Amino acid sequence: MGKKRLALGHFAIRLGRFIQSLAIVPMSPNDLVEFSRRSYSQAQRIEDWGRDALMADGLYPGEEAMLSRIPQRSGPLLLLGGGGGRDAIGLARHGFTVTAVDFVPELLECAKKNATRHGLSIQVLTQEISLLDTPVAAYDIVWFSQRLYSTVPTKQRRITLLQRVGRALSPGGLAVCQFHWDINANRSPQKMRTLRRLVRMTFGLHQIEPGDQLWQQREYLHAFHDEELLKAEFAAGGFEILHLEFFPAYMSGSAILRKRNTV
Repeated sequence: MGKKRLALGHFAIRLGRFIQSLAIVPMSPNDLVEFSRRSYSQAQRIEDWGRDALMADGLYPGEEAMLSRIPQRSGPLLLLGGGGGRDAIGLARHGFTVTAVDFVPELLECAKKNATRHGLSIQVLTQEISLLDTPVAAYDIVWFSQRLYSTVPTKQRRITLLQRVGRALSPGGLAVCQFHWDINANRSPQKMRTLRRLVRMTFGLHQIEPGDQLWQQREYLHAFHDEELLKAEFAAGGFEILHLEFFPAYMSGSAILRKRNTV
């Protein structure tokens, strides 16, 4: 009897996760971006992302490890996902000239003020990253903040973003990409067929993929679960992989990418 109750408990958990996954079905990619933007625009979220204790953390150990693999220690760096300034401050301390991009202007104002309090100066740019629009060849490094790459809905939109990142990079420039990684995120073919039928009924997320979810009911997140699919996505965006690493215990991964020479 105990085994049956345990089995029912696990079934209820799986069922609950599947029901939660339905939240993204009726939303278009633009809707998902707006859903996330509104979540991060809440006053409490802005306060949380800009608190002094977080600024004192600087770059996390994993980010420091990625930085150690990059030969540059100065020059223009485009930070995608400025938040309240933690990453920007940490990268500026290392000697980079940082321009932080975010789709919440209040967060960028917070980041600028935090940088000033730490004796640093950063530039800010209010944009939604999948529509990134910067001068050509303006940056030596494009740095994706924590898992930000996974917040861009649909494979095609992420590939287009990579192409825009490539145009923003100077010759020899690098992209440092962090993403959400979960080998358990793959859904069964039966579940995907059900989701796609619901998408057709609601005219929602037509490019829905295994791993698409609303993370903690506050933002869209795509969980990568297949290394070859991830590599193919980077290649389609015009990049070659210099370093690729996964951290299953933290449900994250990182890559250092170099724009392919198309001449």
